[in-house]
Amino acid sequence: MRVENLNHQALLVMEAEGGLIHFAAQRAILLDAVAMDVLRKYLAANFGLTAARTVLTQFAFAGERLASAKEIYVLERHRGGKDDAASRLSSGVREARGDEQAEKLLFFEATQLEACLEKSPQRMTESLEVAGRKLRDHRRAWVRLAPDRDEALGIVAKSVAMRRLVDLAYRVAKVDSTVLIRGESGSGKERIARLLHEGSSRATGPFVAVNCGAITESLLEAELFGHARGAFTGATHDRPGLFEAAQHGTLLLDEVGEVSPGMQVKLLRALQEREVRRVGENKNRKVDVRIVAATNRDLAHGVAGGNFRQDLYYRLKVVELHVPALRERREDILPLAYALLAEAALRMKRPIFALAPGVAAQLLGYPWPGNVRKL
Repeated sequence: MRVENLNHQALLVMEAEGGLIHFAAQRAILLDAVAMDVLRKYLAANFGLTAARTVLTQFAFAGERLASAKEIYVLERHRGGKDDAASRLSSGVREARGDEQAEKLLFFEATQLEACLEKSPQRMTESLEVAGRKLRDHRRAWVRLAPDRDEALGIVAKSVAMRRLVDLAYRVAKVDSTVLIRGESGSGKERIARLLHEGSSRATGPFVAVNCGAITESLLEAELFGHARGAFTGATHDRPGLFEAAQHGTLLLDEVGEVSPGMQVKLLRALQEREVRRVGENKNRKVDVRIVAATNRDLAHGVAGGNFRQDLYYRLKVVELHVPALRERREDILPLAYALLAEAALRMKRPIFALAPGVAAQLLGYPWPGNVRKL
């Protein structure tokens, strides 16, 4: 049956007196999207992605009551955007589906959820209780000490410079482009990268970060692209790289300015072709990853000096965001200090106190060469 042939007014019954909603003769309720997002994140954090996907899949289809004795499965083929009329779905009975759909169909099975929960139900319950207590404690602390902090993102933006950056980052997040984030060490580049991920269509996917400057060239290639068994000493099994680990999500290449010239060539190819080749293999693997790069260097000077490839620079700098140093956004110093004080008080289980006037004056008068990290 096609959507345009349905008479939704005939199917939808709303009882104003009792506040009840019925759709197609079934009792229905309205669920807030924000509440569902909170549920999704809690399930993923405490039960794992597999169990979370299983719970939400079965929850979505729990209302289906079909006359046929055969089980019907509906799978999403294309996720509609805001300008699309509808998403594209396909349906059919289990017997008609091939082996390639077996993994997806597992999420419809009650046994899949039981297998996840049987692993450690007591640990999961305790984890949820601890998470709930921490959330309540954090909320009380933030309300008292850090009312200006954005709880969802952990970003304090009272200054004009930071408000402009956060606003621009929110808009850029919706566009699936490669982003280069510049800023001094400790200024909060990774926090902005996480904002880009959480505000994007890839928010349900993984966010993976790697510090390119902390890994040697030979190890960085295996870390990013993965390796095959026997590719080098100690490679006892096949291992996917971080590009594959970030599939359908976001990969943050932190300190990308430290990448060697040889590795820059391989990285450029991965970005251009959207595919990687594991070390020791001769086949390419397609990847669907959004790249966010961060650096405390001026890559334009690196290009001029011959230390950084120009083609890679322009490939990374599709959109550029600059995180101002803390000394350039002094309005954020005290709100940040209060947020960090609340965090420390909770961690050390100490009573929470305000900052003394003398301490506040010293914080405001210091140049903060190490930025937020030093604070």
